[in-house]
Amino acid sequence: MFGVKDPRVQEAKRMFRFTMEKISPTSDAHGLKEISLIKQMKADPERYHRLSWEFNFPKLVDVNIQKSLGRKGGAFAVYSIQRLMFWDKQENKIVGAVAFGIDCEGPPGCVHGGAIATALDEAFGWCCIRNIGFSGVTLNLSVNYFKFIPLKRAVVGLEIETERVEGKKVFMKGKLYNLDNPQEVHNTASALFYKANEHMPTWDEAVKLFGEDSKLAKDEILSYFKKRIKKKIQENQQKEAKNLDVQPQPGTEPSHRLSKL
Repeated sequence: MFGVKDPRVQEAKRMFRFTMEKISPTSDAHGLKEISLIKQMKADPERYHRLSWEFNFPKLVDVNIQKSLGRKGGAFAVYSIQRLMFWDKQENKIVGAVAFGIDCEGPPGCVHGGAIATALDEAFGWCCIRNIGFSGVTLNLSVNYFKFIPLKRAVVGLEIETERVEGKKVFMKGKLYNLDNPQEVHNTASALFYKANEHMPTWDEAVKLFGEDSKLAKDEILSYFKKRIKKKIQENQQKEAKNLDVQPQPGTEPSHRLSKL
């Protein structure tokens, strides 16, 4: 009706104004390098070791190689969520900071819970690589949400610790916290990762193969991963065939039961 304001439009405008007030145009959401914590860790390379594909495994930065590793959805993590992470050699844990872009908005003016879970999952993945090497997959990820992360101050501290390693399994815990007040925790999380392919390299092997001193060409690297993936597929097929061999045919009795007749 003319002259009557649509309440849905009014609510949309209200939320838009609220969001604009929360997001300061001068907000340096991705100014990670200027954070005092990051500067402190960069100044102590003997204790803090940088974690990133470019820094640790420059030979694996190529898009096609990343796809061969199963990393097909990395654009969101690269452009919307930025992080600087370091391996604390003294305490054997990951420390650093995470910045969320404005397109990570969930509740008005605040970071979306899914973006938070994505950032934590990525960090847990690096912790898994440090522990048991490549091919770690998420079996379980549990995130607790205590306090919204405002987009106006969307840079938070990150800590990831290893609780224990059981064979191919890595149990970890972590948190996101306020850099200005470390006692203020936004999120805590726990994760269980599993090494899906035991033929993939450990951290030390990967550094030698794909680090800055590596002489391997792109084709050689792709071949390396293809062979290991193929070997794992063949092993899985053999296991499936073996399981089918021991399964009784429909309408027949197991041999141990027939022997009693």
